[in-house]
Amino acid sequence: MPQGLSRSPRCWISWRRQNRFWMTFRKALNDYLVKKRLFFSRFLSQCSNDLSGILSETKDPLHVQPHLKKCFEGIAKLTFNHEKEITHMESAENEKVELVLRIIPASAKGLVEQWLHECATLKKAK
Repeated sequence: MPQGLSRSPRCWISWRRQNRFWMTFRKALNDYLVKKRLFFSRFLSQCSNDLSGILSETKDPLHVQPHLKKCFEGIAKLTFNHEKEITHMESAENEKVELVLRIIPASAKGLVEQWLHECATLKKAK
């Protein structure tokens, strides 16, 4: 029995039930993150906390900016127009490259890894 836990059988049963819940939750979260890493290999280098932070920003793609350096070598920032379409890629040295095709994160319907994959594809084309 863990230290500090009451010797009451009800408390012990409740603790075990909650512990099972959290173990199940953690396994489900890890399985989810593995699937995302398999879809977008640049997520393989991300720790689970960073990856959770990236994937939680499905509503506003601007909030993914702080994580770009960890996903892409040479891309420090993406430039968005007023419709939240990606128009440019920028390096840490402030070199700016205009994209021939616009990346529209909203068309990915919340799949951050999908529009980041588009960025990777366009980066290779440059």
